[in-house]
Amino acid sequence: MAENCKISIITVVYNAPEDLIATIESVRIQKFKDFEYIVIDGGSIDNTVNVIEDNKNIIDYWVSERDFGIYDAMNKGINVSSGNILCFMNAGDKFYDENTLTIIYNRLVVEKDLSNTILYGNHVVSKKGVLFPKNASVKYQELWKGMIFCHQSSFVSRGLMEKYKFDKFLKIGADFKFFLQVKDSANFIYMDSFFSIVSSGGVSDNRRIKSVIERRNILSQLNMLTVSRNIYYYIEILNQFVKLTIKKILLR
Repeated sequence: MAENCKISIITVVYNAPEDLIATIESVRIQKFKDFEYIVIDGGSIDNTVNVIEDNKNIIDYWVSERDFGIYDAMNKGINVSSGNILCFMNAGDKFYDENTLTIIYNRLVVEKDLSNTILYGNHVVSKKGVLFPKNASVKYQELWKGMIFCHQSSFVSRGLMEKYKFDKFLKIGADFKFFLQVKDSANFIYMDSFFSIVSSGGVSDNRRIKSVIERRNILSQLNMLTVSRNIYYYIEILNQFVKLTIKKILLR
């Protein structure tokens, strides 16, 4: 059994006070209370900092300053955290319910070694008030195809996060790159439970194509792009392009 299991929850936000309120509330209602909560703000110029100030009773550390983007801010959260298990629940994202951290802690605490652990579960996508459950039971060996789970539903050992961090120069797929890098060395543990509710960002078809291309480039960068995987990605890019073309024709 792990002698020490301390969870750090990190929230990254920029000019999103209402989203931040929803995330903070989902943290506040957790029945399990022995966690560290960190908020990294990217130098918001709206009411976001006031929301942080109003909730300092639950926030252990916060900062508001310019950064290089979301992944740079997430790396800042890693640097200032003290837990040995980290979770990123960014503004607008929420824990599934008030028992989520209890379930996660009870599963993690029985592990003998948390130094290379990744515990992940299912999530729900909220799109215009409609909830779409997403199952993460696909084997993590299939991770090269894309994220089989979301980072909001993953709890990752501090050692892994400190070693690899997120690539701040990527716009979309730094979490994908991180999990690929640790795929063969980490102890992946899947729980058939819902851990988070994630708001749909309304990603455009153009952005979907860019996301597929970026994932392919990441595989190439990490020397993981075999011939069969390359073919898979070119087919996926073509599929996305066809969908975009059909959508444009229908909207004429």
